[in-house]
Amino acid sequence: MALAITLLIEGAVVFLFGFRSIRDQLRIALVNGITHPLFHGALLFIGTAQWQSMPDITVMIIVFEALICVSEWFLLSWLYPKKSKRSLLVVSLCMNAASASFGVLFPFIV
Repeated sequence: MALAITLLIEGAVVFLFGFRSIRDQLRIALVNGITHPLFHGALLFIGTAQWQSMPDITVMIIVFEALICVSEWFLLSWLYPKKSKRSLLVVSLCMNAASASFGVLFPFIV
C-alpha cells in the first residue's frame, strides 16, 4: 500500500515538472520500485530492532529520507543524462518531500 501511495504522489509531482509521458512515469515507477522497498524494509528492520524512542526514530527517518533523495537523484541522472543534474535534484527533493509529508500527515487524516 505504501509503495502504491508513493507512486501516485510522486508520479503527480513529476507530472507537474513535465515528466508526462508514459515512459517518464514508468521510469519514475522504476526508480521508486528500486529505492522504496530497500529503504522501507531497512526502516522497518532497524526501527523495530534497535531504535525505540521517538526522537531516535525521527532522526532515522530524516536520515533515510535524505538517502532516498540522493539515491533517486543519482538514478534520475542516470535515466535522464541530458537533463540538468540540478533540476533533477529539485525534482527528487520535491517528489520525496511530497510523499514524506503525506506519510507524516496520514495518521492524522485517518
